[in-house]
Amino acid sequence: MPELPEVETVARQLEPELEGHAIERLEVLDPRWSRPVAPKKLGRQVEGRTIQGLGRRGKYLLLGLDGEKTLVMHLRMTGNLVLREDDGEILDPSEGRILYQGERTTEERHLRARFVLDDGREVWFTDPRRFGEAFLIDDAKLPERFSRLGVEPLSPEFTPQKLGEIAAGKKAPLKSFLLDQSGIAGVGNIYADEALYRARLHPLSPAGSMKPEHWAALRDGVVAAHETLRTAVETGDVETARSTLNTLSPLLTELSSERSLASESRELAAAAGQELTAATAELAARDLPPVTEMLSMLLQRLLILLAELVYNLLGGPLPLPVPVPIP
Repeated sequence: MPELPEVETVARQLEPELEGHAIERLEVLDPRWSRPVAPKKLGRQVEGRTIQGLGRRGKYLLLGLDGEKTLVMHLRMTGNLVLREDDGEILDPSEGRILYQGERTTEERHLRARFVLDDGREVWFTDPRRFGEAFLIDDAKLPERFSRLGVEPLSPEFTPQKLGEIAAGKKAPLKSFLLDQSGIAGVGNIYADEALYRARLHPLSPAGSMKPEHWAALRDGVVAAHETLRTAVETGDVETARSTLNTLSPLLTELSSERSLASESRELAAAAGQELTAATAELAARDLPPVTEMLSMLLQRLLILLAELVYNLLGGPLPLPVPVPIP
């Protein structure tokens, strides 16, 4: 699933290319992309409208059109939005810049919808797994449609006090709390890990147990995490980051669960230690300035989790009544 920084990068890079251009034709090639609206009906509703902007709400892309309409798109697992020049060259904002590359492609065989612009260029929505979707909505209905989405983490409304209000009374672990889109919109798995590390808060601590100083630390961590990930995404130099994260993420998930702390600790610790050694050696052999800090912090967090496993083996379960600062 694309993270918020990746969705925002798509919007930022494509908006100047699209703004002011009219959509001469919209071809919906996969009925699932526009359901329950019929493909031809959506095409008729969009054709002839001028693009006024490309924005974001949570992980949704918002294609603003004249006539106070917005075409809302979600990339889901493998969706991609690219611009195809009239000479066949493709501008892919996510090329080489996706932390979770998965199966996203620009191949025509995965084309689900095609926007033909007034200057001959085309915007393609490709999606191998066909989970992506789109719908047209009146601008006036956008607030109601997204009423279940929480505060935007990059907005002025996202203050420490607001974070405290959202977390009040919540017993969910902090990481689960951050991933709940009804609280803070757009935060994904890597984003949450990065934010919690920067705030020095344990992912298993109950969200409602935070104190005002924790609100401020986590709010700053969320904002700083976005900048770190956005820099990594926009530089495009994340091939090693992607392979390392894809290897370590399942281990981090297992190591963060109470079940793994209570059982299979020795096996997980051994496996994580081996992966950590291999990943560290690979990173040491490459020059990756844009993402070095992010990777370093993730590897350090893995070491801390391994230390917790050792503590568990020797001294019993690790108590987490309140947020536990990471040393």
